[in-house]
Amino acid sequence: MSCAAHRRTSYTFQLQIVRPASDCQRTAAFGQQIALLVAKMKVQRSIKSPLRADLSWEDKWAGADRGLIACWERGRQKAIESPDLVIKAAAGQLVSLPWKGGVETATKAMKKHGTLFYLAMWQGLRGDDLQIDVDAEVTLTCTVTGMRVTFTGDLEKYKNA
Repeated sequence: MSCAAHRRTSYTFQLQIVRPASDCQRTAAFGQQIALLVAKMKVQRSIKSPLRADLSWEDKWAGADRGLIACWERGRQKAIESPDLVIKAAAGQLVSLPWKGGVETATKAMKKHGTLFYLAMWQGLRGDDLQIDVDAEVTLTCTVTGMRVTFTGDLEKYKNA
């Protein structure tokens, strides 16, 4: 990528990354600064925001939001495709979605972990604003099964969920 190709990238969720045109090399220090910013990030987007169109894979999944906005937007699209899921999710059911976090049947432990990607998609499906603090864990209880699901960004906690 040439120096001229660098541009200012603005996100609407309280994070702004600026790559100066004079600095073409990504340094380890710059990468560490970005990691610190991402680690203390809240991803927010209004339900009134239009869906983003024609984004590359990198823009959707490798950006500062780590794909949470893409999941939330997919939830909004799924709401149009499956109105029955909207009704269930609006009633507090943790419906089955492509990410870990949905509950079909209760387990003996009555608790499990889910991904923030699920939480983002579920918020979009319900028609909620996107509100995710990547440093916090959120626990929801499925209204149908009574299972408690703790949504986290910690892979170790949800990899076996």
